[in-house]
Amino acid sequence: MAFILDTIFGDPRWFPHPVIFIGRFIAFLEKKWLGEDDNDDEKLINGRVLTIVVVVVTFDITLAVIIFSYKLNVVVGIIVESILGATCLAAKDLKKESMKVYYSIDDINKARYAVSMIVGRDTESLSKEGVIKAAVETVAESTSDGVIAPMFYLAIGGPGLALIYKAVNTMDSMIGYKNDTTEVISKSVYITDERAKPSLTVKKIDKETEAIIAEQMQRAKQILTEHAEQHHQLAEMLVEREVITHEDVE
Repeated sequence: MAFILDTIFGDPRWFPHPVIFIGRFIAFLEKKWLGEDDNDDEKLINGRVLTIVVVVVTFDITLAVIIFSYKLNVVVGIIVESILGATCLAAKDLKKESMKVYYSIDDINKARYAVSMIVGRDTESLSKEGVIKAAVETVAESTSDGVIAPMFYLAIGGPGLALIYKAVNTMDSMIGYKNDTTEVISKSVYITDERAKPSLTVKKIDKETEAIIAEQMQRAKQILTEHAEQHHQLAEMLVEREVITHEDVE
């Protein structure tokens, strides 16, 4: 049910997404607990405490909402649980944003802008091939983090476990990187995030997905190149007639 909802609606911008609140909670705790003046041991301990607190609070609130919903009505409970599950998935939005790159690939500036919406690096100097590669890599990685892994946790533990995964993933994005302030803190968060992923399955899926996408992209380019004249003829026919049949194409 969660996957169906995500396929239909995606992540509407008006909807109060749980990850937004999780991110605000992480930012609040980071400001309170992770001081720049703390020594390495304090940073490591506080980072671990922050990780535990975020995980526990995320699970407890999710469980409380689900239990309360089922107490109101079984149907309400199913709907709420399905919606919470759908917020853990990003299949439709991933497709939507990646297809923007595909449709704008002939205009390098538009393609760079489109791919900048889904990657975390500078895209201003990317060539056409670089844009395609960046898009393929991001789709492969995001399929793992935004679809496969959340579905895995939804299957074995419902929205509670899936939102814990999203919380850990969010912590890794926000404070699980290395700089002068968070180098030590990042160790506990990064390790937690990596352990939260069904790593072997995810790596295999990443590899196969990237290979399939690259192969189909090359095949599509080959078809478009080899049959360019027929495509132009078909386009002209559509302009003239608006409706064509398979007999016309043959």
